[in-house]
Amino acid sequence: ELKDRLSLVDRYVLSRLADTVSRVQDAFTTLRLHEATTAIRNFIWEDVCDVYLEFAKPVLYGHHTQVEKEAQYATLRVLDICLDVSLRLLHPFMPFITEELWQNLAKLTANELVPKSLMIASYPETENFANWKNVKIENDMKSILSVIHACRSLRQNNHIPISQHLPFILSTDDANVLSEDGPIKKYFNDIRVFAKASQLKLIDSKDEMNATELDQTVVVTLTNPNVKVHVPLSQLVKAQSNGRNATDEQVDKLDRMLKKIEGNLDNLKHKMSKAEYEDRVPDKIKERDRKLLGELAGKQRELISNIELIKKSLCDTT
Repeated sequence: ELKDRLSLVDRYVLSRLADTVSRVQDAFTTLRLHEATTAIRNFIWEDVCDVYLEFAKPVLYGHHTQVEKEAQYATLRVLDICLDVSLRLLHPFMPFITEELWQNLAKLTANELVPKSLMIASYPETENFANWKNVKIENDMKSILSVIHACRSLRQNNHIPISQHLPFILSTDDANVLSEDGPIKKYFNDIRVFAKASQLKLIDSKDEMNATELDQTVVVTLTNPNVKVHVPLSQLVKAQSNGRNATDEQVDKLDRMLKKIEGNLDNLKHKMSKAEYEDRVPDKIKERDRKLLGELAGKQRELISNIELIKKSLCDTT
């Protein structure tokens, strides 16, 4: 019954929980206890607190229609599962505080099946959570999060307060991303809310009709190899200005970022050009370096383009 009510973010956090249980079990088996504590910490801090709670707030504090009541129930059940399993996983490492939390939370439930003490509660086992693991769900959620993070990164880099809404344009030539069944289209409203977007558009970068619209935009970091986030330059300057011209500061900041990117790019190229690189470096590291080289080159092109665009805008206003 609960499974039919779960949203993408519900399924995402449960998949991450299943992955955490598996990692902890593997760490115990190989006696690498630091990997167990790292996995638990990452799940609680990053997956539950940073992601799930942020998406849960609008659901829990929304209007009380029947559909929303069902969503609220599902969210509370997922939170309960995450807290229950997290305490069980963490108990061997932090026995006193987890027991204290368990004892206090046990008083709030009428479920007589809940063990009276965490010491006698069963420890989570991988096979009991395997059905929750879903790589596609995790990848879909990561696509959404990457868009939100890119939008927030643009604000931070350009000193735009979170209270000031901006119009964002997402461009891609990936048919899966453009699809109505894709994660971005499905969760368009959630992305708009969390990105603080006054307007959000998803367009096909191959369509020539969209070329003019994209020409006068500032591009932020690729959210994945197939998606870019744009903001119209005029709106960015307007948001920055607040009665003063802020483009000089912006150009200086982008220049500093460009120098840093170019330094990293030169260092990586130098490393990859060494005679012993091909023979001594493992294939996995080579693949990682090639991917990083492409990302740095892409960021370099974007920064150069953005600097030129802003300088042109500055000249036009003087």
